[in-house]
Amino acid sequence: MRFSNPKLLLFAALLCLAPQAKAELRARVEVAASTVTIGDFYREAGELADTPIFRSPDYGTEGNVPAILIAEQARAAGFTGATTDGLQSVTVYRKAVAVTQELLHNTLQDALAARIPAGEKAKISFYGTLPNALYADALTPQPVHIRQLNFNADNGAFDVTFNIANEGSWQPLRLSGRVQLMREVATLARPLRRGDIITSADIKHTLMPKARLARREPIAADDLIGMAARRNLRAGTLPNSRDIGRPLMVERGQKLTLIYHIPGMQITTQGRALMNGGMGDMVEVSNLRSGKKLFATITGSGRAVVTNAGNTLASLQERPR
Repeated sequence: MRFSNPKLLLFAALLCLAPQAKAELRARVEVAASTVTIGDFYREAGELADTPIFRSPDYGTEGNVPAILIAEQARAAGFTGATTDGLQSVTVYRKAVAVTQELLHNTLQDALAARIPAGEKAKISFYGTLPNALYADALTPQPVHIRQLNFNADNGAFDVTFNIANEGSWQPLRLSGRVQLMREVATLARPLRRGDIITSADIKHTLMPKARLARREPIAADDLIGMAARRNLRAGTLPNSRDIGRPLMVERGQKLTLIYHIPGMQITTQGRALMNGGMGDMVEVSNLRSGKKLFATITGSGRAVVTNAGNTLASLQERPR
């Protein structure tokens, strides 16, 4: 720890000639400024509280100062009540902002927000490693900010220079790396069996590289809820239209009730599903009485309505019951 020349700190001695009461010496001092004052060391230092008597240690470090030396410096500066208070030494810690990769990442991500499309996020990778024990002045309102940023949106490459507050000036830190654009998508939080109905608890939001989504549009979480798995699906799957569908109301080969709507009457007969289908799906069915194939819309479990005009005319000829 570096100390000031005592002769330079006697400027306050003539300001306080009256004796002061004994003051309590702190065993540990934490400061953010470049100097340590009498008030930092002693409680109730009065008008001499802001008088500096030592230089602070380096950012983010601490040092031990002999208590007798503190008392001597304080008395020399006019604080006559200064004693060791029974202490051998005092630990002085210099507060600072740790310049971590996370801090740099967040600062750069904020700067990139205006340069990437809405709904996308930047996954930032720095080349190389950061210098060890890098700190910034805790008293500066914005201790770390970007001085210059070059970003190539086509390949994601960037070159950035950060400004780091250090002892009243700015220390430049230049880094480069690459940005991978990510999108938040709905994936499965657990494995699903064929036929399972998807609920909100089955969905989690995951960041996925935009490049992997180039040939397909992810299904929104709200559109997944209430759908059924068409096959067994693993946890983490990004579902597509082949993976899910409306819950099955009719399975292929299942007998079902066919309902014919014609002006003035409703006629029912028995049919068989020739394909799977959910509520509202149009599926191919077979009229068990005539053996003819036609299309019907599923309206419930084991029920389908024949609505096509051509099918209706055929049904009259088939005389269903």
